[in-house]
Parts: sequence; C-alpha cells; structure tokens
Amino acid sequence: IIQEQNSLENEISNIRNELHKEEYLLWIKKTRKEITETWTKYKQQSTMELRQEIIHLTKRIQQHLDEFSDSSDETIIQEQSSLENEISNIKNELQKEDDSCLDEIAVTLQHADALITSYELDSTIFSNPDLLKLATMLDQAHSKLDDLNRKDLDDQNEIFADKFSNLKDLYVKLVRRLQTLQQLRDHTAQVITSQNSKSLFIWSR
Repeated sequence: IIQEQNSLENEISNIRNELHKEEYLLWIKKTRKEITETWTKYKQQSTMELRQEIIHLTKRIQQHLDEFSDSSDETIIQEQSSLENEISNIKNELQKEDDSCLDEIAVTLQHADALITSYELDSTIFSNPDLLKLATMLDQAHSKLDDLNRKDLDDQNEIFADKFSNLKDLYVKLVRRLQTLQQLRDHTAQVITSQNSKSLFIWSR
C-alpha cells in the first residue's frame, strides 16, 4: 500500500511538473512575442514611453527567468537561452543608442564651449542673436541630457555614467559662462545707450 501511495504521489508530482513546464513554455513563447512586438514598435516610433515599457518588460522577464535558472529540462533551457539572447540584443541596441546620444551631446557642448571662449576673448565679435543661438544650442543639449537622466542609468556601465556626469557638469559651466556674457552684453548696451543719450543732449544744446 505504501509503495502504491508513493507511486501515486510521484505520478501526481510528474503530472504537475509537466503542466508547470507546459505553462512555462507557453509563457516564454507569449513573452517573446510581446517583447518582439514592443521592440518593433519602438524602432518605428522611438518614444520615451515605449522605451520605458521595454526596459520594465526586460526586467520583469529576467526576474521570471531567474526563477527557472536551475531547470534541467533541455527544451526549457533552449527556450530560455533564446529569450535571454533576444533580451541581451535589445539591451545592447539601447546601449548603442545612449552612447550615440552622448556623443551628439558632447559635440554640441564642445562647439558651444569653443564659441563662448572666442566671445570671452573678444566681446566685440558677438551680438544678442549669437547669444540666443548659443542658448538654443545649450537648451537642446539639456533636453537630451534630461531624456537620458530619466532612463534607467542604474543599468548603464560605469564608463557611460562617468561620461554622462562629466557632460552634465560641462553643461552647467557653459550656462554660467553664457549668463556672464549676457550680463556683459547688457552692461555694454546700457553704457552705449547712456553715451549716446549724453551726446544727443550735448548736441541739442
């Protein structure tokens, strides 16, 4: 009787395992379809909302995969490996996008730095429209930095994080230097206006 009970329990356990396996394999297929469709949509639209959805989805998938990381079933191992490779490829693509965005920001800020330096050396070579163009340039860099800052930087590598931090510091310094130039320009304009007023006053006398 004991042997029969044990045999029955083993059979029930095997059935449960098989059902669990089938459910898990079904989840993998469903999840692969979901991540693929979301990624395709992101590549077409490139919105921040879709990007965040992908990041959260990959995290949730990875957590679920970790729960079955000790499985010895060959089918599960193959399906898991396939899904993990797909997630890894997506993460690599996102990393490349972020790296490219940082490079674009760096070029913009370096150009702004060169212009501000030239204006600081000779205050006669720039006008208010020039300062406005600089402000627009810095504002665009700020928008991109802000987008990157709202992404999950905790998942980024140390090199990326350091480069992001350095560019953010450079942006802050450039804004302060631009404000100084603007104040200098305003002061110069006031002096010129004042001198012209005095000249007109003397001429009228």
